[in-house]
Parts: sequence; C-alpha cells; structure tokens
Amino acid sequence: MAVMSGNLYHALKSVGVEDSLAQKAAEEVASYDNRFARIEADLAIVKWMPGVVLAGVVALIMKAFF
Repeated sequence: MAVMSGNLYHALKSVGVEDSLAQKAAEEVASYDNRFARIEADLAIVKWMPGVVLAGVVALIMKAFF
C-alpha cells in the first residue's frame, strides 16, 4: 500500500464512499503532496544559486580592478 492521507480517507469513509475508492483518492492526494514537496526543495536550490553566481562575478570584477 502506498502512502495516503489518513484524514482524507476517514473523511471520505464518513460520507459513505467505498473503501477502495477512498483509499485510492487518499493515495492520489498524498502523491501530489510528495510531488509538491520535491518541487519546493528544487525551488529552494534555485533561490540561492543566483546569489552565488553574483558573488562570483563580483569577485572576478574586484580581482580585475584591484
């Protein structure tokens, strides 16, 4: 069984959704949560990369003039 959102599963079960459908829906939502977490981690890397590049360019300019 894949990772699933327990709260969603219980909410769907409480309104009368079949067990297999509730389980599949909860697993689908959990997979999207994992996907968004990976995207956020990738964006965190992208955020600091321009700063590193800028620092390198500034260091090269400083070295050229001093």
